[in-house]
Formats: sequence, structure tokens, C-alpha cells
Amino acid sequence: MLFIMLARIGAFFASAIMIGAAAMPSASHNTLARRGSSPLPSDEDFQSTVLSYINDMRSKHRASPLSWDSKIANTALQKANGCRIDHSGPYGENAYTFWQKPVPASTDWNTKTRNAIDSWFKEKDLYNSGRTTQALHFTQLVWKGTSKIGCAWNSRTCQGNWFYCDFDPRGNVGGRYTENVTGT
Repeated sequence: MLFIMLARIGAFFASAIMIGAAAMPSASHNTLARRGSSPLPSDEDFQSTVLSYINDMRSKHRASPLSWDSKIANTALQKANGCRIDHSGPYGENAYTFWQKPVPASTDWNTKTRNAIDSWFKEKDLYNSGRTTQALHFTQLVWKGTSKIGCAWNSRTCQGNWFYCDFDPRGNVGGRYTENVTGT
């Protein structure tokens, strides 16, 4: 009798484990949703999040989709690892930083990445009111002449979180706004 009862309990737990396993996300589920450290530029989910979100915004401004460039992403990572705003080098640059207290055990990097990109896109209102110099993140984001992008987060070595995207060819070229920033 004891053996039959133990067998039933074992079967119950095996069923519970199988049900729990079925509820778990598959390996193809986006890995950025909850994780302890920021994604690396080589993370395909990170690249997909950046490209799909930015390219959706660019399409609203009649700009072609950007493609990911690993070399540019490594440059962005070096800048993010510098833990400061550093607009230098051959690429167009957008930077974003935020602090979070207390520091959570894990972060939704999908949301953080979209929040960073949204902060740049919101400058559209400044551009539309004629304040181009206050909307340079937005104009770089939708610049028609840009074709490649690379981005990186750093949440490991800095106080706070740093997000950089570098763009090639660079935008924000004086006298070229009318032809490169449309659909506003």
C-alpha cells in the first residue's frame, strides 16, 4: 500500500514538473526580458530589439532600414565603457544614461532599450518647432543618409547604465536637414 501511494505521489510530481516545463518560455524567447547584466552587442535579441524599434520609427520618416554593423557596435561599447558622454570619432552618435536605486537583481533590457530610443525620438517636437540644435538625437535617428548602426549598453563598470548607438554614415550635416529628415 505504501509503495502504491509513493508511486502516485511520484507521478503527481512528475506531472507537475511537466506542466511547469510547458509553461516555461522556449529557447527562442527573447532573452533580454529579464537578466542581471546588460546585453553584449553580439546578443542577437539585443540587435533585433534595436533594429526593429529604430527601423519602425525610420519608416515613418521615409528613411530606409538600418543594418547592424559589429565594428560600429564595438566602438559604441568602448564609449559606453567610458562611462561618460563622449561625442567623438567618425560616426554619428546618440547616448543615453540612467540611474536606478536600488539596483534590481534583474532588468528588462527590452524596455530599457526602447526607453532610450524613445527619449531620442521625442525630440521630434523640438525639431518641428525649429529648434534643430536641440533635436540632434532625433535627426540622427531618422537621417536618410545613414545605413548602418551599432549599439551597446554598459551596466557593469559604471555608476548607472550607459547606452550608446553609433551611426554610419553620420547624420546632422549642416545644410542637409531638408533632404535627410522628412515626414515630420
